[in-house]
Amino acid sequence: MNIKEILQAISIYESNFDKRMSVEMINSLMALYQQAIEFFSANNDSQYDIFVERLHNFLSNDIVLMLLASEKEDAAVLKEQKEKEEIKVQEESKKEVVEVVKEVKEVKEVKEVKEVKEVKEVKEVKEVKEVKENKKEETKEIKVEEVKEIKEVSKEIFVSAKQEESLQEQFVIGNEEDEDLEVKDAINKVQEEEKKENKENVEEKEENKVIEEKKENESSQPIDAIKIDEQHNLNETNQENAISNSNPESSEANESQGNENPFSIE
Repeated sequence: MNIKEILQAISIYESNFDKRMSVEMINSLMALYQQAIEFFSANNDSQYDIFVERLHNFLSNDIVLMLLASEKEDAAVLKEQKEKEEIKVQEESKKEVVEVVKEVKEVKEVKEVKEVKEVKEVKEVKEVKEVKENKKEETKEIKVEEVKEIKEVSKEIFVSAKQEESLQEQFVIGNEEDEDLEVKDAINKVQEEEKKENKENVEEKEENKVIEEKKENESSQPIDAIKIDEQHNLNETNQENAISNSNPESSEANESQGNENPFSIE
């Protein structure tokens, strides 16, 4: 930025100062005056004194002073606010630090408690394992004793079972012998009864035969006599027929006589 631009900016700010008066404009004008004064002093220009007076007059203006004072007050207020805010931030940070410390302590305590618990749990686990191992050993011993007892009992049972089997075999043999004797007795009884029945049947048959023979003899006598008479009559008729055949007249007479014969068979 050259001196011409600085001077143009100063003239623009001064013409608009009454209309747009603000602390920012004051600060910008003051900066421009200082730049011009530095330029003229460096070049030993007579305008140096003019711009120094203009700056002095500008700063002696009541409105400028009021604005600068208000700016200072605002700045002080802002400083106070900033300080308060910084104090709050520091307090809050301290609180956060305290809370973090507390949390760290709590975490440490929790870790210690956990470690203690873990140590206790490990001890308990070891104790439980030891107890289990002791129980296992006891159970093993008990099982060994039980196995021995079971073996002894099984031996006794086996021996008793063999004895029972031998007794049962003896009993079965005795029962079989008794059954064989009973069967033989029953067979003998049946055979004797059959023999008796056969004898009785034979005797009945013989008696029936004798009775039938008697009846046949009694019934055959008159029948034989009738048969003999019939045969005799037949012989006579045959003789007569033979004669009649030789004599036809005598044959007719014989036929008439034969019809009157009561013993003739038609």
